[in-house]
Formats: sequence, structure tokens, C-alpha cells
Amino acid sequence: MPSPIRLPETFVRSYAKQQPEWGPLGWVTYKRTYARWADKNLTRREEWHETVRRVVEGNLSLDPRRRTPEVTKELIAEGKEMFDSIFHLTWTPPGRGLWISGTEYADRVGDALVNCWFIAMRPGDYGENNVRPSFPFVMGMDLLMKGGGVGFSVAQENIKLFPQVKTPVRMHVVCDSHHPNYGELQAGLIPQSTHTMVRIDDSRRGWTDALRIMIDAHFKAPRERHLVFDMSDIRASGSAMRGFGGTSAGPGPLANVLREVNSILNDRVGGYLSPVEVTDMMNMIGKCVVAGNVRRSAQIGLGSADDLGFIGMKLDSEKLMSHRWASNNSIVIDNDFDEFERIADAIASNGEPGIFNVQMSRERLRLADPAGDERNLAVEGTNPCGEVSLESGGCCNLAECYPAIAERKGYDMERILQLALRYCKRITCANYEWELSRQVVQEGRRVGVSLSGIHDWMVERKVSALKDLAPVLDEWYGIVRAEDEAYSKQLKIPTSVAVTTVKPSGTVSLLSGSSPGMHAHQAPYYIRRIRFQEKDPLVNLLEECGFGIEPDAYSPNTVVVSFPVKAPGADSKAFRGAGDLSMEDQMDIQALLQHWWSDNAVSATITFRPKERRGIAALLREYSTQVKSTSLLPFTDPGETTSYKQMPYEPITKKEYEKMMAAVEFWPHEAHKRLREQENAEYEIVDQNDCVDGSCPIR
Repeated sequence: MPSPIRLPETFVRSYAKQQPEWGPLGWVTYKRTYARWADKNLTRREEWHETVRRVVEGNLSLDPRRRTPEVTKELIAEGKEMFDSIFHLTWTPPGRGLWISGTEYADRVGDALVNCWFIAMRPGDYGENNVRPSFPFVMGMDLLMKGGGVGFSVAQENIKLFPQVKTPVRMHVVCDSHHPNYGELQAGLIPQSTHTMVRIDDSRRGWTDALRIMIDAHFKAPRERHLVFDMSDIRASGSAMRGFGGTSAGPGPLANVLREVNSILNDRVGGYLSPVEVTDMMNMIGKCVVAGNVRRSAQIGLGSADDLGFIGMKLDSEKLMSHRWASNNSIVIDNDFDEFERIADAIASNGEPGIFNVQMSRERLRLADPAGDERNLAVEGTNPCGEVSLESGGCCNLAECYPAIAERKGYDMERILQLALRYCKRITCANYEWELSRQVVQEGRRVGVSLSGIHDWMVERKVSALKDLAPVLDEWYGIVRAEDEAYSKQLKIPTSVAVTTVKPSGTVSLLSGSSPGMHAHQAPYYIRRIRFQEKDPLVNLLEECGFGIEPDAYSPNTVVVSFPVKAPGADSKAFRGAGDLSMEDQMDIQALLQHWWSDNAVSATITFRPKERRGIAALLREYSTQVKSTSLLPFTDPGETTSYKQMPYEPITKKEYEKMMAAVEFWPHEAHKRLREQENAEYEIVDQNDCVDGSCPIR
């Protein structure tokens, strides 16, 4: 491993007293999502310049070249440009990069540096021809526990590869009676001589091993089997976790997921798993992981277009509230699919299923280009937010550029795009733990330089239609491709199968207050809901501030805080929020970005009003070969009710906004000193619902 790159101390120190132009929720989002402990004694959090330094140095150090004086000088010079442009929020790594880049954990576990993954749900090889049914579930849980989101395909051609479920398993959980969480496990004394005892190690590997052992036991020769999982070694809930960060959820969530998955498999003894059951198992795993709070369980389930059971999964309200909320679900189509009327009613009701055109994703990069890279022929699915088409085991490796901010501040967009590409390219050189992923990453080197704040950029350029900027998008795409060619040659690695995308942005866009991805600001006035661990000490501060706080309807040990927000230019006659755009307006923007900019895909959640519902089937038919993936969601006007509880964004009236603001005594950034006094635990946003309306929850 080449020696690490370090920026000059005097250079970094010159930024110590500066602050970027934070958006309304920028500082609090940064402090509780991306600022790590700044000292070994855990007495204070990073400041922004320290975070940027950690991120830049960590990324530069991934450059695999030998550290000759020339290479070192080149990387330090680039590092100064990266530092300044990230510091001023003209572009940023994804939230994952802001959180983990430059840490010892990232050095060991390169998987943590990327946003999301895709897995085809079929038996897989752990290595040395050790093919097991548990493979996709264990890999999925492992990646979720590393903080990534997971897309997974339960298409019939994958599910039929699982063997028959042969063996019932009686599963028991035991725990030392002195464990702080003993009561919640309902532990009992089990005769050790008649059972297989598994003492679960207090680690990510320990949890995934337990899942592997339990699943594979069901596929062995039929005989009565008893598994006893001893959870005495798992740290108590609320205990600090020093690797990835955050706090432990205790043994309870693991015990629950083992019981739930075991129950599904026992019910299928003598038969075969269905796509619905595999999806349920993945959702239960996601529910377990999100209970750990610092991690993510963003998921998308991809099912066959003719699988009515899969399409109707969210109609079971009891199971939806239990675990099926953990994934957004889409169907896999090809260019010949034409049965959009069949799914339009379900979409009009609850926004699902979305669509993923696998044929288009395999055959096309940008639509402006005549043919795609043959390496795309292995594509089977997508990440949870739909902006990257992926092979099984593949990941989305992203960076986010804000042209409106860069141009307003006088930065050179050509250089911003080059820096973002080089950041992503180095991530492909990280240490990936799964052999399947190493092979996919090293062959395809897939990256995604994203444009965000599209609507802000249109305002900055004084254009009313994005098509007026198509020549600029085309030129910028050429810049990214040329830089990939040049830097790949320097690193002596393959060029990237794809290099551009439009990601949904999520919490990263909150740093600058930018509109997220291709989406407009939700409304002139709206509520932004953010999820916190209920024991997070920041919750007490926010309560003192006067913000509304309530228990999370979907996830235990979590609360939801409601922030009133006034969008930039809210009172201007020229303001256009999400509610001002027809679903065709939005789809036009997505298609144009797919044509001129993105050779991966474009993440989009198209919102529609009640009067537009009858046009859903026709809209999907028209654009099904112009966009690689998309989803639709009913738009909620101020005062309307919705089937989704505690939506991340909710439009409100100006009067409601003013009423909420009147209750706010002060904003968190005005209480910096008070916050520092209370910084004695990991702070983390948990927004697993963000993918529902187009905002990526992965930090």
C-alpha cells in the first residue's frame, strides 16, 4: 500500500476560522451526520475544515501509484484544489465519503466507501466452490451493516435457483441472565447435549454468521435440528461502536430477525421459496439493521413484471407496518413490455411498483450515444434509488457536483467535474471484502459523477427549460469521459464502463440548501422530517429549541423531528416547486438528463396530482424506452392526508409555516456551545423513508 498523502498544515489551518455558506439545515445536518470524533478521548467533534481534510487525504491515499516525488507533488496540488472546492460546497463526495473517508475502518473495509449495492437473490459461492442458499442474504446483511443500501432481484429466474427447503429448525435464543438486555430476549434454559450451540461473536461477522448458519440448516438433509444462539457476548443497547461508528442496538434486533426468517423457512419445508418470501426475508434483515441506527437499510426489491403476488405486497397493511416498509419495490421490464394499465392502479394508490428497464440498461449508455459498452450486458438490477445500473455484486460509487453554486462562486466547472471523476476513480482501488464485488469493480470500474441542484442551476442560468442547457450537458459529459481516459491511463487500470449519473442527493443537499438532484424544492413552505435515535442527546436540545418531536411510526428506538423550511425564493412569482410541475414536465427532465448527461441512470421520483392519475399508464408507455428506471408517487398538497406516515417532506401553507416558526425558540447552530456540552454519543440520521420520495438516505 503506497504511503498516505498529507496536506500541508499551514494550508488547512488557513480555513480553520472560515465557514461555508450553509443551507438552513446545513450546519445541524453536518454536525450530526458527518462530523466524527476529533480526538482519541472523544471530547469534541470535527469542525468542517477537519472533516474535509480527513476526506481529501483519505481519498488521495487510495491512488495506487508508487509515491515518487512527482506523484506526491501532483497529488498534494490536486488535494488543495479538492479541499477548497469541497469546503465551499461546489461539489462533495457522497454522504458515505464524508462520513468514512480517511478513517482506519475505510482502510480495512473499502465497501464502506460506496453508497449502495445490487444482489441477484440466488445461491452464491462463498469461495472454493462453497455455494450456499444463504449467500445473497448474508452478503446483503453484511453490506447493510457496513452502511450501504442494497438493491436485490427476486425475479423468477433467480428465485427458481434456490433448492427445496428440506428441514425444519427449532431455534432458541439464550443469554446470560446478567446481560442488560436479557429481558427482551425471552431467554430460556436449553439442554446443551441435545442442541447445536452457537455463541454469537459481538461483531458484524458474528451477526452474519448466525444468519448463515440458520438459513443453511434448512437446506441440509431432513432431520430434526435444534439451533441455540447464545447472545451473551453482544454488547448492550446504547454502547459505543468504535469501528463504523454509532451505538449498539443490543441483541434484540438480531434475535428477532433470526426468529422471523426461521419461521418463514419452516413454513416452506417440503416446498420452494417464493419471490414474496425472499423479499420478506430481505426486509426483515433491513429492519434488523436499521435498528442499529448508525447503519442504513435502504432497499429496492426488483420482481418479475407478471408476478402479481410481488406487485401486491404493500397492500397487506399489517406486514407493511411490520417490515415491508424496508424496501421500495419495482418490476423488471424490457422494451417490449406494454401492460402499463395493469400496474397503473397500484401506482396511483401507493406509488408502487416502479419500473426498471433491464434491456435498455444493458444496451444503452447515454441515449445520445449509438451503442453501449459490452461490459453492461451483465447488468441485472439497480441500487435502491435507481441512479446506477448494476451487475450482481456491483456498487454505486458517486460524487455530487452543484453547478449553480460553482458558477455563482466563480469556480471552473470543467475542473470540478475532473476532480469529482478522480475522487470516484480512486474509490475503485479500495479494498473490497467480497470476492464477487472485487471482480465486478475491477472489471467495470463503474463510477457516477452526478449533477445536483438542477432546478437551482436553471434559475442561475435564467432558463425555463432544461433542453436549453443540453449543449452544456453534452460538453460536460465529454469532459468527464476524457478525464476518465487520462486518469485510467495514469493508474494503469481499465476505463470505466459508465461515468455519469444523477443521484437523488438526500441529506448531502441539505448542507448547501440545494434542490436535490433533478427534483425541485418540495414547495415554497414545507416540513422536513429527520429521524434520530431516541437516546441521541441532540433530541433534548431540539426539544428545547421548540421543534416537534414524535415516535417513529416504522422503526423502534427512533424519533422524528419536524423542521419548518422556507425554500429559497419562496415568495417570488417565478418560484416553481414540485407541486408546480406536471408529471410529464418531470419525466421530460429525467429523459433529457438520460439522453445528454447520464450513461448510468437518473434517479427520479415523479410526483402526480389526483387529476393526473388516469394518465400514468400512457406516460410510462411513452417514456419506457427513454429512461432506465423511474418511480411515481402521489403529490401531497398542504392539508392532504397520505398513506405514508411521517413523510420526509410535507408541503404546508405559509400560515402553517409561520405558526411552526413561532414555536421555535432558537435554531441548533445558535447553540453551538450547548451542543458541545452534550456531545457524548454518536449522532445519526436514520431516514429510511427518504428513498420513497426521491431523496437518498445513504450517508
